[in-house]
Amino acid sequence: MSAVEVVEAILAAGGVLALNGNRIHYQIPAQAAALLDELRCHRADVLHLLRQRKQRKAFAHLLPFLGKRVWSPAGPGKLLVVKDYVTVGLEDGTGCAGTTPRRSSRMPEGNTPLPR
Repeated sequence: MSAVEVVEAILAAGGVLALNGNRIHYQIPAQAAALLDELRCHRADVLHLLRQRKQRKAFAHLLPFLGKRVWSPAGPGKLLVVKDYVTVGLEDGTGCAGTTPRRSSRMPEGNTPLPR
């Protein structure tokens, strides 16, 4: 079983997974207790997967604004990319502004994500 399959199986069984720093908090129904061993085997990959999902949720509310005019800390522009980062093409033609959940800065021309 892969980390993705473990997470999906736990959620499908009615379980809950949450991150708290480097710890995985879980509630797994009794009928899915066998998945706990799989969760332990794939702990590092599950941590990585849950962090990725958490970052994606951070910008999910911006999806309806894709391609529309928005205001960014660097000025007005068009929302170009919403993934685990956001890219806004600035109207003044000076490039793009980008942000991750923890960072915000001006970016060079193009749709490249900020370094992590």
